Amino acid sequence: MAPKKKNPKKKEASTPDDVDLSEIPEINVCNIVIGEVQTVKKVPNGTLLHCYVEVPDRDDEVFIVTNAKVEEGQKVITALAPVPLPNGLEVEVRNIGGYDSEGMFCGPQELLWPTAVFRADQPITLPQAEVGPVPSYEQCLQLRNVKKAGGAGGKKKKGGAGGAGGDDEDEDFDAMLKEFGVVDEKANKKKKEAVKPPQAAAAAATVTSPTAADAKKDPLPATTSADAEGGDDDDNLAGLTGNVPRFLAILILLPPFPVVVD
Repeated sequence: MAPKKKNPKKKEASTPDDVDLSEIPEINVCNIVIGEVQTVKKVPNGTLLHCYVEVPDRDDEVFIVTNAKVEEGQKVITALAPVPLPNGLEVEVRNIGGYDSEGMFCGPQELLWPTAVFRADQPITLPQAEVGPVPSYEQCLQLRNVKKAGGAGGKKKKGGAGGAGGDDEDEDFDAMLKEFGVVDEKANKKKKEAVKPPQAAAAAATVTSPTAADAKKDPLPATTSADAEGGDDDDNLAGLTGNVPRFLAILILLPPFPVVVD
């Protein structure tokens, strides 16, 4: 049986930690800048893109024809013709696909930068950069990340919308007043009744509310005006006499009849 051949060790790609920054060339050429892609249109009968790019210190339109995948709003390292690139390529105005291209988008290979972070086959995009000169390689590593939107995970202010801070403050205030004997117990009772869950309120209404069938079965007696006026007197009688029968209570409260002697 033939021995297995050992796979040759693959050459490990360089990483930002083991890259010697002193060996990475800085871009100090005025025609290599950060440009912002304004419009992207497909060239008819082809896979090329016709891009209008905003660049610094230029008021006129700069058009670039490319096969790189770029989108509107992206900020890309752009070389404007005529300019030599660090890898020795000369950028000149050329007619590509029937359109004049005044430059090109640059990737790490054109700038002689490491390809551990930036893809070798794609132009370098820097979402957090500004239109202007190209920063150093170390700064570009920080500018390559997309900005995170703020928001959803932020802390809510106490007592704000969607929070219960207002209730906590009210309870603390009520507790302080209670220590001095200034708390309105009736207001607290109303407050507790107001925060009853709708299910409990519905259940209470179901128990206490008479139905139409119950009303027909045991109708309530009509209340007359005389009964309404005498309601208070009946309450007073009940409070004075306790368990004494009602007719005895009436006899006790009646004034004595005058005795006429012939």
